[in-house]
Amino acid sequence: MTEEEPRRAARLHTAAILAVYAIQGLAFGALVVRVPSLQDQVGVTTDTLALGLALVPVVAGIGSILSGMLVHHRGSRLVLRLTAPLVPLAVLVASASSTIDSLLFWLAVTGLLLGAADAAMAIQAVIIQRVHQRPVIGRGYALFAVGGIVASVLASVTTAAGWPPAQTAMVVAAIGVPVSFLAGLFLSHERYVEQTGAGVGTEVSAVRRLAAPALAVVCAQVIDAAVSTWAALFLHAGLGIDEAGAALGYGAYALASTTARLITDRALATRAPGRLVLMAVGLGALGAVALAFSSSLPAALVALGFLGFGVGPIVPSAFVTLGRDPRSVPRDVARLNACNYIGYLIGTPMVSTVAATAGVTLSIPVTASVLIGAVPLARRVSEDGSSSSRRAVAGDG
Repeated sequence: MTEEEPRRAARLHTAAILAVYAIQGLAFGALVVRVPSLQDQVGVTTDTLALGLALVPVVAGIGSILSGMLVHHRGSRLVLRLTAPLVPLAVLVASASSTIDSLLFWLAVTGLLLGAADAAMAIQAVIIQRVHQRPVIGRGYALFAVGGIVASVLASVTTAAGWPPAQTAMVVAAIGVPVSFLAGLFLSHERYVEQTGAGVGTEVSAVRRLAAPALAVVCAQVIDAAVSTWAALFLHAGLGIDEAGAALGYGAYALASTTARLITDRALATRAPGRLVLMAVGLGALGAVALAFSSSLPAALVALGFLGFGVGPIVPSAFVTLGRDPRSVPRDVARLNACNYIGYLIGTPMVSTVAATAGVTLSIPVTASVLIGAVPLARRVSEDGSSSSRRAVAGDG
């Protein structure tokens, strides 16, 4: 084997998993941005639809755990090749629903598939990270967000043209299914070594292994959910900014968060990943404090940008800590991935509660204080960075 062959394999595996991340973001975005149209299409109340949408992350968390169990026996490549193309198709069927029962059922199916694919994607990213020494999950999360942005633009255009949600989803499926299938051909094919005895690990050791990364992921997603659902209301009701200006709030946060994730992989490849986490927490804290004292739209947008830069690197950094033991990879990644959904479920009611008790102007800043929970991750990721090796997962290219 020449030196170029492992590099070529690393490039192919990286490109494949990044393509899958982008398509999953596109499919999920195509569903959520057409929610108002779906509500009119099935004739359902806002409360009922909100309940249905809340089921998606719950079922996705279940899908993530089930995916980890299946990957342990069959490998993430097979699981992702099966689930990734099905997500756009499930979104298409959900978008074509004409009754509330049908919509709720297909939302649940979409959530299950999305969670399963999400966990398998993260496992693939950990494989690339360990086998090829190439952090990739930061760019994966960034491209998931970019896919959502593309979906929002596509939905805006098709809605203006009078297209129903199913036609928008059909375009997404026409792109997503073949791209997912093609990318699946170039995913890493890992081999898990089944062993017994010392080193397999217990549930107690798993808790110790995952405690800091899991707490960090939950805290980051709490903030992400809070900003995504309350940024516009915070600016409009809290600062008195008109609706057009208030709509820019989440955009500023998302742009900063996505940019941070794009550069996180390179930063994690340095010898000071712990400093990256601490710097992120510091930037997030600065953004939260600045947001609490903001009195104008420009100041609030800058503050939200700092908050986005702080939150962006946390989740990719958490996944970097996984993969030392090949036997623990599927379950560890699936469990950590499920924390994304747990954080999202906590975030929205938490920011709503803070707004009701402390006022809208403190809703996001106070909620953002949970970012302090990511501090223990700095030590954990530093320990991992100092002792990482290629013995986590064996790949055959």
